[in-house]
Amino acid sequence: MRSIVSIKKTIFLATICTVTCVLSCTKEVEIGKDPYEGGKEPLGVAFTKAYSDPELAEPGAEVTYFVKGLKQYEGQFDFTINDVPVVVKSLSDSTIQVIVPELISSGTAKIKMKDQLFYGPRLLIEGNVSVDNNFDVVNGFNGGVNTILSHSGGYLIGGFFTNYENEASSTVFRNGIHFINSLGKTGTGFEFRKGFDGVVSDIKRQNNMFVVGGSFSKFHNRSLNNLVRLNADGKIDSVVVELLNSTDKPENGLDTVSALNAGTMGGIGGGTVQGGSVRRVFTVADNKIVAIGGFHYHTRVDYRYSSRDQKREVLTPARHIMRITSDGTLDSAFNYSNVGANGEITDAVKLSGDNIVVVGSFTSYNQKAVPRIMKIDATGKVDAGFAVGTGANDAIFSIQYNENRKKMIITGRFTSFNGQPAKGVVVLNEDGSLDPTFKLKDIGESFFYYGYILNSGKVLLSGSVDKYDGVKRSNLLILNADGTAEQKYNNIGLFGGMVNTVVETTSSLGHPAILLGGAIGVVEKKIISGIVKLEIKN
Repeated sequence: MRSIVSIKKTIFLATICTVTCVLSCTKEVEIGKDPYEGGKEPLGVAFTKAYSDPELAEPGAEVTYFVKGLKQYEGQFDFTINDVPVVVKSLSDSTIQVIVPELISSGTAKIKMKDQLFYGPRLLIEGNVSVDNNFDVVNGFNGGVNTILSHSGGYLIGGFFTNYENEASSTVFRNGIHFINSLGKTGTGFEFRKGFDGVVSDIKRQNNMFVVGGSFSKFHNRSLNNLVRLNADGKIDSVVVELLNSTDKPENGLDTVSALNAGTMGGIGGGTVQGGSVRRVFTVADNKIVAIGGFHYHTRVDYRYSSRDQKREVLTPARHIMRITSDGTLDSAFNYSNVGANGEITDAVKLSGDNIVVVGSFTSYNQKAVPRIMKIDATGKVDAGFAVGTGANDAIFSIQYNENRKKMIITGRFTSFNGQPAKGVVVLNEDGSLDPTFKLKDIGESFFYYGYILNSGKVLLSGSVDKYDGVKRSNLLILNADGTAEQKYNNIGLFGGMVNTVVETTSSLGHPAILLGGAIGVVEKKIISGIVKLEIKN
């Protein structure tokens, strides 16, 4: 079978040959024919300045744009800002003055006339949401951010990056984990050294240490399988163990290894064990840890039969969800020998009492029907009393839980939940029942892949958005608890990228703020690299 590369190469060469033949074989060439015949007549209209006056305006304000050639077409054109029609107050040979609509997000001015478009400068709409420019990140991360944990006045960041603020070098490492202060600068107090060789998906605090899960095989060159516990200073939590020693060097009889002697692996195929990443980790009672992900096995090194160079790994079936003790031993009292889910687990949250709600594309767990969402109790059993009914009719992408509000929000590809219409977003009470006060408005063909309930009760949604409730909005919405989009909280018009994690914090001026991490590229006029802080005034 020919590769795509070879096929493209063949097509490219054939195209070149065809063009060459046409140019070389044509005997008669018509001279003097207008190559632009049939084109549109130039209208002489153009924006003359790359800014408006003012550049930041409230809904209802008057804004002046600098444009030439428009006066002669008065009454024959449409003027929009962010594709929202505006009222023209006055028009001259060099300017046009318009009224900013009451419902609008930041966006570009545009003139449409006689099937021609003329693009003008971007107008920023003033409101309660803005980029905190004192969170002084310039180059940011060179990859995405998956998790943010508030710590010591700063933030512990995990994701799939190898650089931050262009600080990485042959002796400085920013691999998968990093600590920054409240202003976005690299913080102190951690020694991650070479960091991870893969992806960090989740970080949770356990006493004064940190449990890390993801898809990685090393931390600072020490072999691991997707799980590790770090000390308060960022070094690996380690112990000294005795090993088999076939040499005459006494030091080879001891080794310093991870104190959390546990990992995960995926399915067996072709004689090898593959995959097995951890999506979420939770710290629970008795210093135990619950891991959730795509794994099929719990792994543990048997040091009684291991040397420095050869480790004997013991695999025990543990599909998708497992609980381990503080030293990494598989907890046989927690859903031991389960057969797992029949589909992908995408996310999970912990409720009170160490109950965990898990979501994904699965429709059964341990051979019992579950509707892509289930609650696991402290014993590892599915809680039959979880009131989700028939659940989601298609995949769930994410779930987030607000402990203060006792509410959950899920997003996904589903169009109904427990028999009720729900285009990809629902808010649930802690018992799994639908919160009827939240009603998503018309989103057309848009969809959301992440949702978060703020402590204020407002709902943050991230997705691919064109319009919400008939108004053109950005890919980031901040809704009221009932699902309505209040103008002052949806003034941002450009949000490029996707959100993976949210932390509520304060801005440099002391206002409420949210720190967003993900695959984020731009917010309004500011280039973002994975992380941004938004100030949200009350």
